[in-house]
Parts: sequence; structure tokens; C-alpha cells
Amino acid sequence: MRSMKYKVIDFDGSLIQQRYHVNEMIAKILIYNHLEDWQIQQVLHPQDRYQENDAPSLLQACKRIMQAKEKKEKVFIAGDYDAGATRF
Repeated sequence: MRSMKYKVIDFDGSLIQQRYHVNEMIAKILIYNHLEDWQIQQVLHPQDRYQENDAPSLLQACKRIMQAKEKKEKVFIAGDYDAGATRF
């Protein structure tokens, strides 16, 4: 049986945290997805004319993470072998 190897990807999210007033985990997710400023604004403020096709999976992920935070649940985020997609 093939053993899986995991690679921890770490980003410095301090600039994003300060700029958008988000916690470290949200900042790292935003950095990982290489979003432009307007996309980040739409993810963080979906009521601001958010278009579902702009970043729907990222919005869903952020909402779920915030829900987990409120319920004090643990969150595990994993990507596929080529990091082309993220699962929540």
C-alpha cells in the first residue's frame, strides 16, 4: 500500500490580516487562492453585489470556517495531490 505524504504549506498572512481585519486562517485561505482585491471584498462582504460564479467555493469555505469557529469545532483543510483543489 502506498503511504500518503503530506506537505504543510505555510503563508505569512499578517498583511492580509491587517488589511481586511480577518484571522490568520482566513488570511491564509485568501492568499492560497491568489484572489485579487475585488474578489476578497466579495468573499468577505457577499451582500455587496456578489456574483455566485466569482468565487463560490471560497465563499462557502469561509462561511463554514466561521460557523466552525462559532461552534468551537476543529477544522481540517486538505488539498488533492497537485493542490489544484481544496476540500472542506
